[in-house]
Amino acid sequence: MERLRSKLTYANVISTLVLFLVVAGGSAFAAGKLGKNTVGTKQIKNNAITAVKIKDGAVTSSKIALSGLGTVPSATNATHADSATRATSADTATSATNAGNAQTVGGKTAAQIAADSKVTCPVGMKAQAGLCFETSARATASLASAIFACVKEGFWMPTLGQLLAYEGQNYATNPPSEWTEPITWDGTTDEWAYIGSANTTGLGSSFTPTKSSTSHPYRCVSAPTN
Repeated sequence: MERLRSKLTYANVISTLVLFLVVAGGSAFAAGKLGKNTVGTKQIKNNAITAVKIKDGAVTSSKIALSGLGTVPSATNATHADSATRATSADTATSATNAGNAQTVGGKTAAQIAADSKVTCPVGMKAQAGLCFETSARATASLASAIFACVKEGFWMPTLGQLLAYEGQNYATNPPSEWTEPITWDGTTDEWAYIGSANTTGLGSSFTPTKSSTSHPYRCVSAPTN
C-alpha cells in the first residue's frame, strides 16, 4: 500500500481521470448520438424489433410478401359467400325449371289444356243445355223417318224438355213445332210423340201429343266432345 501511494502523483491521478471521462463520455455520446445511416442489419439483433416499435401505417402492402399470408377470416367467408351465391343461383334456376314444369300437365300448357277442355260440336250444331243441337230444323217428316234419319248419322232426337230449353235461348218468336222423344203407344193402332216450340220469354211455349204418322219439322242432337 505504501509502495502504491509512493507511485501516485497529482499528474497520474489527473491523467487517469481524464482518460476515464473520455472513454465514458464517448460511449454515451455514441449511444445517444448515432450518425445517419450508421445502423444496419448487423447492429439489430434477431427478434429485437417488437410490434409496438413499428409505427402505425408504416408497413404497406408493397413491403409484405402476400404469398406468405394465409386466408384471412373475412376472405374465407367471402369465398363461402361466393359459393353460396352460386348455389342460390343454381337453386333459383332449378326452381324456375320446376315452376315451368309445374305449368304443364302431360307436356301441355295451361292454354292448351284450357283449349282441349272446351267442348266442341259437330259442324252445323251448337252447344246448349248439355247437348249439341242442330242450328236449323230439318224438313218435315214422319216420326219414324225423323228418328231413323238422326240415328243413321249417329245422332238422336231431343226430349221435349231439351227442345224447349234450346228454343227458349235461341228464338225471339215461336219456331215451328218439332218432333221430340220419347214415343208413346196408345195400345191400339198408333204411336204418339210430343211436338213442341218455345220462345225466349217462355211465353207461348207449347207441346202437343201427335200421331207419329203425321209430318213435322225435327232436329237432331249429339253429345259434345273435346
